Amino acid sequence: MRPRFFTVTYRREFPVSAARAYAWLTDYQDDDHERAGAIVRKRTVLKREEGLVLLEGHNVTLGTHARGKAEVRLDPAGLRWEARVIEGSARGSVYEYQLSALGPDRCLLVVRYKTRVKRLGRLLVLNVARPAIQREIRQMWDGFEKAMRDELSLA
Repeated sequence: MRPRFFTVTYRREFPVSAARAYAWLTDYQDDDHERAGAIVRKRTVLKREEGLVLLEGHNVTLGTHARGKAEVRLDPAGLRWEARVIEGSARGSVYEYQLSALGPDRCLLVVRYKTRVKRLGRLLVLNVARPAIQREIRQMWDGFEKAMRDELSLA
């Protein structure tokens, strides 16, 4: 089977401006795993330069461990960023993030998690497990939102 993508789209509103959310969400730190409510076990910043962050990470979804490196391309003017897994078991996966303003102090994040899948059986398992995967993604973002509220002193 030729590699295919299993895609999960996730949406979440944040109680801050899109610019403020972008700055917080793309300020990757080595202790990000402590902010995540699920999935992210380790995330180390290997390199940070204009428009690019290189990360090494360890994620766990549905008990499956994925370790590797990802390049994050930043587009602050467009309020978007894209992470491409360049090394490891999820190599070839692409995660696309887009923020949109909903008002002066509210924004919407839309993420498209496009996981590269090499075997048809794995694709079928992921489709059956979609509700559980969505639940874990929501838990992860619950953790990030709580950390954002705490760190930005939001009510």
